[in-house]
Amino acid sequence: MTFTNPKHGGNLSEAIQVHGIPFEDWLDMSTGISPWGYPVPSFTEQLWSQLPPPTERLIHAAKTYYGVDDRFLAPTPGSQLAIRLLADQFECSSVAVPRIGYQEHAHAWRLAGHEVKFYNTIEQLLAYVSTNAVEHVVVINPNNPTGDIVGLAELQSVLDNTQGTLIVDEAFGDLFDDTSALNLPAEKTIVLKSIGKFFGLAGARVGFIIGNHNAAKRLANLFEPWSLSGPSIAVSTLALEDSNWQDSHRQSLKSQSEKFRNTLLRVSNSYDLEIKGNSHLFFTLFGMKKNVDRLHRDLVKVAIWTRRYNADDPEYWLRMSLPNNINEFNSRIDDIGH
Repeated sequence: MTFTNPKHGGNLSEAIQVHGIPFEDWLDMSTGISPWGYPVPSFTEQLWSQLPPPTERLIHAAKTYYGVDDRFLAPTPGSQLAIRLLADQFECSSVAVPRIGYQEHAHAWRLAGHEVKFYNTIEQLLAYVSTNAVEHVVVINPNNPTGDIVGLAELQSVLDNTQGTLIVDEAFGDLFDDTSALNLPAEKTIVLKSIGKFFGLAGARVGFIIGNHNAAKRLANLFEPWSLSGPSIAVSTLALEDSNWQDSHRQSLKSQSEKFRNTLLRVSNSYDLEIKGNSHLFFTLFGMKKNVDRLHRDLVKVAIWTRRYNADDPEYWLRMSLPNNINEFNSRIDDIGH
């Protein structure tokens, strides 16, 4: 059986090809990546010419940053590759995955031969696990694209009733430590982390798999040796060690996201859409298909690119990343219809 590859944001080349607007004119708000990335230093020529260095310092920095010194942690070439390969580490079974969420999860488990069952609410998920309708569970926290957050008590309930493994994708979780699955027992839990979103280093392709679970350890073996480039190891280590920058960046993201939400209220009211969730890196507007599509078309007219719903989603939505210049966004919004 063949499966269609999922669609993603960041596909600005598609927008350029379809709409004929040059690259430099677009305001790309389709990815959810922080528009203010960690400042990348200049690297020596030696860092490019030699094999990547050992990852011990990177691992120590990650364990300190995530507060998991007593857990197994391994770097991965981005959390996306970990998602794609993790399902292969389990014997074929059944897995619960959010109906609206990062599509690569369902895609990976299907490719590995597992039965995928979708859930729309935490109540439906709890019903699955309490009746043994599924063996494994995937939670995206906060969810991409809805921004919904599963609380720690609910995660614990899922874990208590799950026969297999709880996999929690926390790619957008850096601003939500209190709901992190890292607060749960590690033996049945695998947590996926990424430095691409909060740190704005998506191009480095660095993530982490965390949890005292044999599947995590088997997956980590696939990434040795030299799965991360020398520059990626260097910049990721610096970013994870720089607590002053992290604190400042958290405050800035929270402040800017609140300003952006106030701007989006005007947009959502004009198009009869509802703002849901808040990852501090993106907001998602939900509503009738005709209203979502009209907003998408109007934004394209002023060269704003966003991420739209998938064909099989039960609801219609438009995800909008935090822009690097809210005033520029406001100016373009004002031009719609003029």
